[in-house]
Amino acid sequence: MSTAIELPGLSETQRQIVELAREFARTKIEPFAAEWDRRAHFARDVIDELGRLGFLGMCAPEEYDGMGLDSVTYLLALEEIAAADASVAVSLSIHNAIPTTMLVRHGSSAQKDRWLKAMARGELLAGFSMSEPESGSDAASLTTRAVRDGPAGCCRARKPGPRTAARRIS
Repeated sequence: MSTAIELPGLSETQRQIVELAREFARTKIEPFAAEWDRRAHFARDVIDELGRLGFLGMCAPEEYDGMGLDSVTYLLALEEIAAADASVAVSLSIHNAIPTTMLVRHGSSAQKDRWLKAMARGELLAGFSMSEPESGSDAASLTTRAVRDGPAGCCRARKPGPRTAARRIS
């Protein structure tokens, strides 16, 4: 199921990116999504392929091997993926929006070189853990704080443990 709405005013590049997302979703995601849901299957091979196509670098600047997309193109591409399977779209959106954006805005050059480039190329899938015993998934209620403690720093929290984390893709 595609959104397949042609919006006026898109550049040829924007149209190509959205069409690539639409075609990928139609052929590589939609035919399998219901079965993945029934089996509670995480389609890692699909995420890997999306990474190779650049979709894990939609929000990363080109200088860090990303696509450097504007918000409209990013959201239109994400919408095409979501029309086929929301869980795949959530994996893309979390990776692109939270860890990627935090590194772009607040990361040092060394951090960007080490993490952001690999994330943008799809070699590393990042996640966001926001669950604490008293806050559940309410990000505004989190009490975890990073505290500078020597060169490495540390993090003080009571967490049940992350369900997802950054992982190198082999």
